Amino acid sequence: MSSEIWGASSFDNEEAVEWLYTLGEKAELGPVRRALLRVAEDEEYPDEAECKLALAAAEVVAAMRGRPSDDLPGEVEAWAAACGKRCSDRLLKLAVRTVQRIRSDSELRDIWLESGEETAWFAAVDNLLDRLATPAPVPEGVSGKERAAAGFPGSTPGTAPIELTDF
Repeated sequence: MSSEIWGASSFDNEEAVEWLYTLGEKAELGPVRRALLRVAEDEEYPDEAECKLALAAAEVVAAMRGRPSDDLPGEVEAWAAACGKRCSDRLLKLAVRTVQRIRSDSELRDIWLESGEETAWFAAVDNLLDRLATPAPVPEGVSGKERAAAGFPGSTPGTAPIELTDF
């Protein structure tokens, strides 16, 4: 396994931690989109470093939807909350498609398979896909209509979770 990986979480590697600094102070989605698109639109075999960044970006998308990872750094959670209203269904679908690609055909996947520790990595990736596919719960006292009006995707009452097979 690569020396820059110290665990199965999306943030358990140097590249992802360094990438988080590109989010900066401003709530701009450019770094998130770029990291996802580099893998999603790669006609070749996505490389390890690009996959690590894309998984971190997908974690940011999940946090923007109100479904953060337990190990999401606090400053990123605050950044994601500030951007949450701008998490379009298009960005969400891009994140799901990208994570599915990494899980099924990428250098990072193959590195984990060769390590003999792939079970933990697949569990972490599957957890991310589940969090991306499931709408955030509507808080007590806030109607789904109010959340939808605020721009949160998947927040309308009766909205079905994203079907992972649709991508």
